[in-house]
Amino acid sequence: MIYVFVITLFLYIFYNISHINVSAGEIETLIRETHQYSGIHEETYGLFYVNIKLAVENKSDMFLYKAIHHLNNIPLYMSPIDPDIQEDIAALGQNIVVATERMIMKNAINTNTPYTPKYI
Repeated sequence: MIYVFVITLFLYIFYNISHINVSAGEIETLIRETHQYSGIHEETYGLFYVNIKLAVENKSDMFLYKAIHHLNNIPLYMSPIDPDIQEDIAALGQNIVVATERMIMKNAINTNTPYTPKYI
């Protein structure tokens, strides 16, 4: 009886360690927070939005890093550049990239494919 309990406990712990929980809803909430900066430069924001959507749909870091690059370039179109907005966008971008990399890592673990994140 005790063996069954120990094996069950071991399997439960192993399952929780091997599965990283990140919901797409968390990423969508972070993306919605970026909308307030869309008026600074619509074209760059549009490139960010398209690439981040592709990253989430395809679970691809290639699109993720392009999206973050475009997001970080948005404050450069301000005249004069506001350092507070630049910091806010950088922090928001960091949160988006970490959450998305966790989602990509979860997918990589579940499919046994190698993945090396840049930001986590």
